[in-house]
Amino acid sequence: MLAFIGSDTLIAHNAPFDMGVLRATAAHINSPLPQLTYACSLAISRKTYNLESYRLNAVAYAIGHEEFDHHDALADSDACARIIIHAADRHGAEDLGELLKATKQVLKPLLG
Repeated sequence: MLAFIGSDTLIAHNAPFDMGVLRATAAHINSPLPQLTYACSLAISRKTYNLESYRLNAVAYAIGHEEFDHHDALADSDACARIIIHAADRHGAEDLGELLKATKQVLKPLLG
């Protein structure tokens, strides 16, 4: 998995939860984690959309990605990517850095 990720920034919906799971898993198997950064599509969604719910499936539906197999890892990651792309378009952001600035978010260290 780490070979695939390389030095890319991780994005997850409710990222603090997922990063906690990664940290706990690495500690459990006594495996070091790399110096990676992450951002949260949930936090970005809250700064971008006015919705009743910010659950992954609710945000995905709101941006027009209505049919996906929620809780399937690949489908959830695809929905998360679509949310980030849609949010960037809505804010006129050319890249993740611009989107983070527009939504007053920052990259966070996985090892923090």
